[in-house]
Amino acid sequence: MSKFDQLIRLRDWELDEKRRHLGQLRAELEAIEGQRQSLLDRIEQEKAAAQKDYAGGITLAAYLGVSKTKLKQIDEQITAHKALVEEALVVVSDAFAEVKKVEAARELEQERERVRLGRIEQAELDEMAQQMVRRRQEP
Repeated sequence: MSKFDQLIRLRDWELDEKRRHLGQLRAELEAIEGQRQSLLDRIEQEKAAAQKDYAGGITLAAYLGVSKTKLKQIDEQITAHKALVEEALVVVSDAFAEVKKVEAARELEQERERVRLGRIEQAELDEMAQQMVRRRQEP
């Protein structure tokens, strides 16, 4: 295993960890958005119930005030989590670019090694050819 293979394994592992973290952040964001949607659905249910019952209409204003505050907090959480997801996307992108750089370096090293071995092989073939020519020229 070459030094590049080990480095690629390390970079791949780091990339996977960063992708897992990104996935976790996205799942958290989705859960928060689900909470927001649940709250909005509950508000609509309460409004519908308040239209049917006079007593429900009296408490609706207080419920809407509390719900509005809760909705604002959830929206702030969503905004903060979206920023975290964007940052994580940049980190994953950078890690991916790093893996590609190391892979490109490995390919370059392999190509150089192929060229070097090709030159050695060609030199050996040239030497064999020269020996054959000398043998033919000897009386």
